[in-house]
Amino acid sequence: MQTGKKIGMQTLDDAIQDRLNKKWIFREEAYDKCIDKGRFAQFLKTPPDALQ
Repeated sequence: MQTGKKIGMQTLDDAIQDRLNKKWIFREEAYDKCIDKGRFAQFLKTPPDALQ
């Protein structure tokens, strides 16, 4: 995936991050859908364990 980035390929988490940065999705939605939970936990107002 990383080697194909220059031709438009991206990971799911990269796509989610892009939409989160553009404020197209909510933080909680990004966390729910992502693969790397640690990467997105920092954006949550409520700690991840409280969401379960």
